[in-house]
Amino acid sequence: MTILYVDDDPDDRQIFQEAVKSIDSRTICVTAQDGLDALSYLSMHEPPDLIFLDLNMPLMDGKTCLGEIRGNKATGHLPVIVFTTSGNNRDRVDCENLGATDFLLKPVSFRHMREMLRSAFACSQYTPAPQKSI
Repeated sequence: MTILYVDDDPDDRQIFQEAVKSIDSRTICVTAQDGLDALSYLSMHEPPDLIFLDLNMPLMDGKTCLGEIRGNKATGHLPVIVFTTSGNNRDRVDCENLGATDFLLKPVSFRHMREMLRSAFACSQYTPAPQKSI
Protein backbone atom coordinates (compact mmCIF):
# COMPACT_ATOMS: atom_id res chain seq x y z
CA MET A 1 0.00 0.00 0.00
CA THR A 2 1.15 3.53 -0.75
CA ILE A 3 -0.08 6.49 1.29
CA LEU A 4 0.28 10.17 0.51
CA TYR A 5 0.26 12.27 3.68
CA VAL A 6 -0.20 16.01 3.13
CA ASP A 7 0.67 18.27 6.07
CA ASP A 8 2.68 21.46 6.44
CA ASP A 9 4.06 20.52 9.88
CA PRO A 10 7.31 18.54 9.54
CA ASP A 11 6.92 17.04 13.02
CA ASP A 12 3.43 15.76 12.16
CA ARG A 13 4.76 14.27 8.91
CA GLN A 14 7.55 12.48 10.78
CA ILE A 15 5.24 11.11 13.49
CA PHE A 16 2.75 9.94 10.86
CA GLN A 17 5.48 8.15 8.91
CA GLU A 18 6.79 6.49 12.08
CA ALA A 19 3.30 5.34 13.02
CA VAL A 20 2.72 3.91 9.54
CA LYS A 21 6.06 2.10 9.58
CA SER A 22 5.36 0.67 13.05
CA ILE A 23 2.08 -0.80 11.79
CA ASP A 24 3.28 -2.18 8.46
CA SER A 25 6.86 -1.78 7.33
CA ARG A 26 5.82 -2.66 3.76
CA THR A 27 3.59 0.40 3.46
CA ILE A 28 5.18 3.27 1.59
CA CYS A 29 4.38 6.68 3.04
CA VAL A 30 5.10 9.64 0.78
CA THR A 31 4.65 13.15 2.16
CA ALA A 32 3.78 16.54 0.73
CA GLN A 33 4.05 19.84 2.60
CA ASP A 34 0.94 21.53 1.18
CA GLY A 35 -1.82 21.12 -1.37
CA LEU A 36 0.27 22.36 -4.28
CA ASP A 37 3.03 19.90 -3.42
CA ALA A 38 0.44 17.10 -3.24
CA LEU A 39 -1.06 17.94 -6.63
CA SER A 40 2.42 18.08 -8.13
CA TYR A 41 3.18 14.63 -6.72
CA LEU A 42 -0.11 13.24 -8.00
CA SER A 43 0.56 14.57 -11.51
CA MET A 44 3.99 12.93 -11.74
CA HIS A 45 3.60 9.57 -9.96
CA GLU A 46 1.40 6.52 -9.81
CA PRO A 47 -1.60 7.31 -7.61
CA PRO A 48 -1.38 6.28 -3.96
CA ASP A 49 -3.85 3.86 -2.44
CA LEU A 50 -4.88 6.33 0.23
CA ILE A 51 -4.45 10.08 0.86
CA PHE A 52 -4.46 11.69 4.29
CA LEU A 53 -4.97 15.45 3.97
CA ASP A 54 -4.57 18.20 6.56
CA LEU A 55 -6.86 21.22 6.24
CA ASN A 56 -4.87 24.22 7.43
CA MET A 57 -1.82 24.65 5.21
CA PRO A 58 -0.15 27.55 3.40
CA LEU A 59 -0.15 28.00 -0.38
CA MET A 60 -3.09 25.64 -0.89
CA ASP A 61 -5.29 24.48 1.97
CA GLY A 62 -6.82 21.06 2.31
CA LYS A 63 -10.31 21.96 1.09
CA THR A 64 -8.96 23.50 -2.10
CA CYS A 65 -6.68 20.51 -2.63
CA LEU A 66 -9.56 18.10 -2.04
CA GLY A 67 -11.64 19.95 -4.62
CA GLU A 68 -8.78 19.75 -7.13
CA ILE A 69 -8.29 16.02 -6.48
CA ARG A 70 -12.00 15.31 -6.90
CA GLY A 71 -12.21 17.49 -10.02
CA ASN A 72 -9.42 15.64 -11.83
CA LYS A 73 -10.40 12.54 -13.81
CA ALA A 74 -7.10 10.83 -12.95
CA THR A 75 -7.43 11.36 -9.18
CA GLY A 76 -11.14 11.83 -8.52
CA HIS A 77 -11.61 8.20 -7.48
CA LEU A 78 -8.85 8.16 -4.84
CA PRO A 79 -9.86 7.77 -1.19
CA VAL A 80 -9.05 10.99 0.68
CA ILE A 81 -9.21 11.10 4.45
CA VAL A 82 -9.17 14.58 5.93
CA PHE A 83 -6.87 14.36 8.93
CA THR A 84 -7.00 17.55 10.96
CA THR A 85 -7.04 19.22 14.36
CA SER A 86 -10.20 21.13 13.38
CA GLY A 87 -13.23 20.01 15.30
CA ASN A 88 -15.30 22.64 13.48
CA ASN A 89 -18.49 21.03 12.21
CA ARG A 90 -18.55 23.43 9.23
CA ASP A 91 -15.17 22.04 8.12
CA ARG A 92 -16.56 18.51 8.36
CA VAL A 93 -19.64 19.39 6.31
CA ASP A 94 -17.57 21.26 3.71
CA CYS A 95 -15.23 18.28 3.33
CA GLU A 96 -18.13 15.83 3.04
CA ASN A 97 -19.65 18.05 0.34
CA LEU A 98 -16.32 18.10 -1.49
CA GLY A 99 -16.23 14.29 -1.47
CA ALA A 100 -13.93 13.44 1.44
CA THR A 101 -13.94 9.74 2.16
CA ASP A 102 -13.66 10.37 5.89
CA PHE A 103 -12.94 13.18 8.34
CA LEU A 104 -10.71 12.25 11.28
CA LEU A 105 -9.38 14.37 14.12
CA LYS A 106 -5.64 14.04 14.66
CA PRO A 107 -5.01 12.06 17.83
CA VAL A 108 -3.00 13.56 20.67
CA SER A 109 -0.73 10.58 21.30
CA PHE A 110 1.38 8.23 19.22
CA ARG A 111 -0.54 5.25 20.60
CA HIS A 112 -3.86 6.74 19.52
CA MET A 113 -2.37 7.61 16.12
CA ARG A 114 -1.38 3.96 15.64
CA GLU A 115 -4.87 2.78 16.66
CA MET A 116 -6.55 5.22 14.30
CA LEU A 117 -4.27 4.31 11.40
CA ARG A 118 -4.68 0.59 12.08
CA SER A 119 -8.45 1.05 11.80
CA ALA A 120 -8.09 3.09 8.62
CA PHE A 121 -5.84 0.44 7.07
CA ALA A 122 -8.29 -2.31 8.04
CA CYS A 123 -10.93 -0.36 6.13
CA SER A 124 -8.55 0.50 3.29
CA GLN A 125 -11.19 -0.47 0.79
CA TYR A 126 -12.45 3.10 1.18
CA THR A 127 -14.57 4.28 -1.68
CA PRO A 128 -14.91 8.00 -2.25
CA ALA A 129 -18.11 9.65 -1.20
CA PRO A 130 -19.97 11.10 -4.16
CA GLN A 131 -19.20 14.77 -4.71
CA LYS A 132 -22.04 17.03 -3.63
CA SER A 133 -22.74 20.59 -4.66
CA ILE A 134 -22.11 23.25 -2.03
